[in-house]
Amino acid sequence: MEISKAFEPLLDVFRAEFTPIAKRLFRETLDQAKQEAGTIREYLSLKEVTELHLDISAGTLNKWIGLGLPVYTIEGKKFIKKRDLYEFIEAHKN
Repeated sequence: MEISKAFEPLLDVFRAEFTPIAKRLFRETLDQAKQEAGTIREYLSLKEVTELHLDISAGTLNKWIGLGLPVYTIEGKKFIKKRDLYEFIEAHKN
């Protein structure tokens, strides 16, 4: 079905205003779901810590591990206990 030429300017305005709002709402919803998924479990993978939980680089996390942040390794997979992570951050506040 072809849209009448008369409605094209209105459609362009709608797209210009609606698209950024829809994208923002989608991102916010996705971010919230990621955060909630991370809060359910007691242990987080290193990737979850860096990407979902704290939004820090892998290099920063590795530095913290070098400074004493405990890591649990099971069958080659590494995890960090949330409580250990929060205690480490608290211990290093200024």
